Amino acid sequence: MTKLTPHETWHQFDASKIQQYMDCPRKYFYRYILGWDNEITSVHLVFGEAYHIAQNYCAHNGYGNEAIMAATKLATEFYRQYFPPELDDACYPKVPSQIPVALVAYTDRFDEADEGKLEFSEVGVVAQLNNGFEVIGRMDAIRKGNGGIYGIEHKTASRKTNDKYQLSMQISLYSHVLFCYYGLEYVAGIEVREAIFSKSRGVEIESSTIR
Repeated sequence: MTKLTPHETWHQFDASKIQQYMDCPRKYFYRYILGWDNEITSVHLVFGEAYHIAQNYCAHNGYGNEAIMAATKLATEFYRQYFPPELDDACYPKVPSQIPVALVAYTDRFDEADEGKLEFSEVGVVAQLNNGFEVIGRMDAIRKGNGGIYGIEHKTASRKTNDKYQLSMQISLYSHVLFCYYGLEYVAGIEVREAIFSKSRGVEIESSTIR
């Protein structure tokens, strides 16, 4: 029997790894201990990352027309590394042409003047758990408004998810991170802003705050 050689990543934890273990320890073992993963690139993951790139650009440069065009260009360049234009019909609506549509819908939903001061965007975070382990992550944005410190998480989906983030390990960990960094009394919560890309309904923006 071949003995597994321990790897340093076995002792590194993030929300995805913890959630995977809670959902199915066997899948956790296959992916994070043996290192097995899908050979086929997921359009959902690639598009989600492209959308995050666009949102990160706009967080620093505003949501005007020029900023949205520049953000879309960056997102498209990333997306095209994995999916050429010939596959857009098969991948629709999670294609680059829908990113500016989503950003415009986003500006219709949220008033930039009310957003508060941007503290960090796409920032790496580390926090201690009671058992001595560390958890790592990357928060989409941290802002400071009149109500205190709050995190923003950008999500992409194909349909409404019925507040599934209320029980999300990722949101729980990011709340813990904010509590550790800023103190319980100053944290207003995590706001999940979900862009829903539908073939029949177009792009819709949903929002929920988790405290």
